Amino acid sequence: MMGSDPARQRLLRIVDANINRAREGLRVCEDLVRFGLEAPAQFRRLRTLRHDLNAALRSLPVKAVEAVASRDSARDPGRRSPGSSSVRSLEHLLLINLQRVKEALRVLEEASRLLAPRQTARFQALRFRTYDVERDLLRRVAALRHR
Repeated sequence: MMGSDPARQRLLRIVDANINRAREGLRVCEDLVRFGLEAPAQFRRLRTLRHDLNAALRSLPVKAVEAVASRDSARDPGRRSPGSSSVRSLEHLLLINLQRVKEALRVLEEASRLLAPRQTARFQALRFRTYDVERDLLRRVAALRHR
């Protein structure tokens, strides 16, 4: 675990942002798959992934209040950055959010090396499961287009 308070606060700020990014991205994907693709099995996979992420997060030596306390949204340099390009379809929105989840999981994986090295493999496994879900969803979307 990290020692100095300022360094820990900076790391917790990174962790907090990526916890939110991963959870939000998974929730968007869940809803797109549930209501947009109407794919119950894929929806359950995403929901399970989100629940497993929450379990992995509980294994970190960080209290939720500590992570939230590290936020400084008002001074976040990325807060006012321009939005991404326009979204062309529900499928495109799904891909954008899956990418967001994978990136956030990678950051959490790397941060866990400092916070709880024994948990790093857990975050890596979540990232690789996300790759598998993405692959299967892309196949489903492609199959729907060719009906």
